[in-house]
Amino acid sequence: MFCFKAVIKNRRFLQSAVIFLNFLFISSAWAETQSVYQYIASLRGSSLPGYANSKLDEIANSLETVGKKFITTSNEEDSLHEIIRIHNTTRSTYEALNHYVYGWNTTIEYIYRANIEAVKRGVSVSRTFIISDNILDDSKKLNHLLRIMEIQNKDGIKVFYGLQRDLKKEPDYNKYVFLDVGLSDGSVFAKVTAVSIKGPQPYSVNITWNKNEIQKQSPFPFLKKSRYIHPFDERAEKKLLEISAKSRDCRQ
Repeated sequence: MFCFKAVIKNRRFLQSAVIFLNFLFISSAWAETQSVYQYIASLRGSSLPGYANSKLDEIANSLETVGKKFITTSNEEDSLHEIIRIHNTTRSTYEALNHYVYGWNTTIEYIYRANIEAVKRGVSVSRTFIISDNILDDSKKLNHLLRIMEIQNKDGIKVFYGLQRDLKKEPDYNKYVFLDVGLSDGSVFAKVTAVSIKGPQPYSVNITWNKNEIQKQSPFPFLKKSRYIHPFDERAEKKLLEISAKSRDCRQ
């Protein structure tokens, strides 16, 4: 005869065993982490040069934030380094949104090189430029941007663009105004939170691989659905120049 009491008892035993094993795993991981922190603390001291102590601080901070699924940079060098690391570890897709559209032939050329290397590895790299009225109403600035988009398109990057004046008609866009972000393989999200006063390079970047945070912050589902985002092709340049000319005429 089938015994429900035995089944319930066995299920409870299995549940208890799983909880116990999880506890052991967490305890072991916590102990290993504490051991690493203790080792780092033991290395610190006046006998070490300042550089080595600074590196230990960086490692300790990275351990803490990596465990929480995020990293935040706070200077130009670290920001460039981490963004390039993201590009170098991307396997299939990299998507970018840029409101700040200049600097590709200066400091952030290093990031662009990483873009090109990713394309050569077979990664699908796409970039969406948001064109503000400030650029659209200035023929010199617009032509400069058109050359940037043309070069990136020829280098194998899938280039898209949108006019900010049009995107503002969509309420969801308000969440993404002025964002400069990138998404690697749909799983690592980088958001520029400050630009350097020294040039166009990012000063501070928030990087996360927390799925819930990416779902909350990523603009790419919105961009893919928006009717105001267009591919940059052979017709785009003529179209943008015509819109720019009309816009300038209206303002005169």
